[in-house]
Amino acid sequence: MRCCQFVVILFCSLGLASLDATAQGNQSGNGSDSRASTQAAPEPLITPDTPVITMHGLCQNQPPLVHLGETAAPYSDKTAANPGVASSSECKTVVTRSEFENLINAINPNVRADKRLHFAEDYPETLLYAEQARQLGLDKTPEFQELAKFRTLEALSQLYKHYMQAKSAEVSDAEVEKFYKENQDRFELFALKRVFVPKGKLHSDPHAAVDTAADEAEMKKVAEKIRAELLAGGDFDVLQDKAYKAAGDNESVLETDLGNKWNRDNLPPGYLKVVSKLQPGQVADPVLFGDGWYIFKLISKQLTPLSEARAPMQVFTINDLVKSLKKTINSDVNRAYFQTGASKVDAMQGSR
Repeated sequence: MRCCQFVVILFCSLGLASLDATAQGNQSGNGSDSRASTQAAPEPLITPDTPVITMHGLCQNQPPLVHLGETAAPYSDKTAANPGVASSSECKTVVTRSEFENLINAINPNVRADKRLHFAEDYPETLLYAEQARQLGLDKTPEFQELAKFRTLEALSQLYKHYMQAKSAEVSDAEVEKFYKENQDRFELFALKRVFVPKGKLHSDPHAAVDTAADEAEMKKVAEKIRAELLAGGDFDVLQDKAYKAAGDNESVLETDLGNKWNRDNLPPGYLKVVSKLQPGQVADPVLFGDGWYIFKLISKQLTPLSEARAPMQVFTINDLVKSLKKTINSDVNRAYFQTGASKVDAMQGSR
């Protein structure tokens, strides 16, 4: 990448670099009044060396662009005042098609095409700030060295994830069929609805004495009553609203239809334990998870056909590898250190 060695990769929204070229070709054809006699202009050739992003006024080793309290002159004013010092031909950064695509593929080789244009529009700001930081010497600070080491670890981790995704896509049709037959239960899709009943209550007076046990016992009874109403054909949305109001919450809204995207890999273990025992049409007993009671209904259970098994198999095999890798290490976090700010101070003082 010409005139830019200090690159900070942002994980921002990424659109297709050739969109502008396509638009130009379309505009050329639409502007003709005699299409039968006039041949449409060919689309411009975009070679690997064709500029995709050109940043006029941005180049290395120029004076700091602006300091706090100062106002930077716009590029047009700067070139007009110093035509022989900072012309567009002398100070610019160019990103070619090959450089741009190499960067995008390193960040995410599977990025949607419609995100690339947004990335290209945001990227100049990243380079602008990076150049300002370098002119100020921030790339020589200990903070930068630590951040660079961490970003390197993040980049390696991301590259490994991309590697796993690429490898999971290389399996043959025979391997997909074999995995499918051996793991059919993982290809079951559950369509679910649920009502959430808060475990406790909201009270208008924050200083009032609260009988937490009494509140929780009352809300458990609410959950049991709502299940009975669901069994009788009650509306999920109406009963969800009723559950919140019983807890003193008149504002919260929660989607009750969870769709049919759930399988044994993406359902939380506690939810799966409940849902896997249900038959279509059944409503589970209220189950306490975290801060409330959950009442699930299994709407349907369908087996993904073999013809659509490749994509979920890729997810399953990656999940299996990740779980296997995590079992190879055992980490401990000293939670006492993070409990108070004083613990951090004491630790720092003890290391002196």
